[in-house]
Amino acid sequence: MKRLCPDSIVVRDSGIVSADIDGMVVLLSVEDGKYYGALDTAAFFWERMANPISIAELCRNASTTYRVDAEACQDEVVSFVEQLLTAGIAQVVDKV
Repeated sequence: MKRLCPDSIVVRDSGIVSADIDGMVVLLSVEDGKYYGALDTAAFFWERMANPISIAELCRNASTTYRVDAEACQDEVVSFVEQLLTAGIAQVVDKV
């Protein structure tokens, strides 16, 4: 997998159904029946990935909401999104 950069555009996979259950976002892959749970910041990023968004924009969102430095959070955001890509529940797209 190619390393993500700030300009990489990502979006959650359309085959994933999600619901908020008692403060946790539960994700279900309709295709393979696997499910995942997202709390706090993971749920925050998942919500923002409903539409195509750049890694840089995800970091700007996080820095505004959580008062963290956008540059400092980039590695964490990239790592999280790469986990979503590996699990097949998100994808990289060409355009917003």
